[in-house]
Amino acid sequence: IKKNARNLISRFSTRDAMLKRYRDIYFMDNIEKPRNSEIDEGDWKLTPSPSGRNEVVGMQRLLNTSEFHITIKDDDEVKKADEIEEGLKAVLRVSGEGRRSRIESDAALSAVLYGSVTVYAESIGDLLEVKTIKKHKRDHLEKKRKRSPFLLRMINTEESYPEWDEDMMISHTWRYKIRGTNLTARWGVPTKDTNEYTVYDVFTPEFHVVWADGLQG
Repeated sequence: IKKNARNLISRFSTRDAMLKRYRDIYFMDNIEKPRNSEIDEGDWKLTPSPSGRNEVVGMQRLLNTSEFHITIKDDDEVKKADEIEEGLKAVLRVSGEGRRSRIESDAALSAVLYGSVTVYAESIGDLLEVKTIKKHKRDHLEKKRKRSPFLLRMINTEESYPEWDEDMMISHTWRYKIRGTNLTARWGVPTKDTNEYTVYDVFTPEFHVVWADGLQG
């Protein structure tokens, strides 16, 4: 699984370069200095164009005025569609509580900037399995679990690496960087608090495997 994840990431090098270009335009870091060495640096000044960022922000604001529409078709295979829809809405609502930004807003930005949206659903029961979790955090999650079994979060498209067969996703790798103190809080593993670690979070139809570079186990 580890070898396949690293190979999968390497196949996305062209995509990653393109997404970085999108991000640079959004944060207005897409400035190229004159390459002519004969030009005196005091003779020019670079000003980034805000047009790309303005277009993204404008479209995101438009999308933020709307709400997610969750629709389940009630047929012979799916019964009680209305109840399922209400359950999914509850998951979305509970997941958004206490966050710095609405999940819907993060999804809108991802859709406009990158053209795709990746939603990560995590079992609250799995989060509570971490034995070193602090009491206030455990109490908070226990209260949420009474209203939703899962928490949703958006994954940055630049950190998302899906692998597809003809008609299904066969694996997904989420590669991200995190401080040691946050890594310990999430997974209960000993780290150096101020160090930055690269984490690989891999889902397959059979397994969920997580590891971090520089850590054993």
